[in-house]
Amino acid sequence: MQCNEALVQGERIVLALESYLVRRDENHNFRTGLLAMLQEQSRNLVGVAGRLRDFQFEFHLLGGDSYRELLLLTDQKANVLQALTNVIEQRQLPLRSSGLFIDGGVVTPGPERSITQRWNLRHQLAAELTASALPLDRPWDQDTPAVIERYLAVRKPREQLEHIRLALEKIRSALLANFVLGDVLLRAGDPRADRRR
Repeated sequence: MQCNEALVQGERIVLALESYLVRRDENHNFRTGLLAMLQEQSRNLVGVAGRLRDFQFEFHLLGGDSYRELLLLTDQKANVLQALTNVIEQRQLPLRSSGLFIDGGVVTPGPERSITQRWNLRHQLAAELTASALPLDRPWDQDTPAVIERYLAVRKPREQLEHIRLALEKIRSALLANFVLGDVLLRAGDPRADRRR
């Protein structure tokens, strides 16, 4: 369910940015609404990453390739989530279209990297995200549409969302093929339903 919430919220954020490019009408209410969507999406991504970790064995058995795709995405997101959250807490919209996270794919530190190297990567990423961010607490300038257009063209968020949707659909099909409803539904009071995790 939380995976679906993250997918739907991602689509809402992309639609808001696309709509802004059509209308070119940005105001305080638009920025406030966008900030609320981003904050909710941060919570969703933390929840999805937690669920995938909690049920990694089960998901791996049911939909190995799809699970690995989702885990890679959420692991990458988890590694940058703190940096993204910090930018969002500063009431800014990170729209990075190049740099460490985008170009190098090096945000997911492997075991061969030292703690210092991992720390340096995260610090560099945080600096890049902050440098690319648009303010959500004051009006945007005349360069903003070009920044958003570049982000949408380079990052192709709709394609990324579709890729995630297909992976989730494979896991759903595996669940339907291997379980009955009673196996999947949580019992009242089951701690796995705690969305704060």
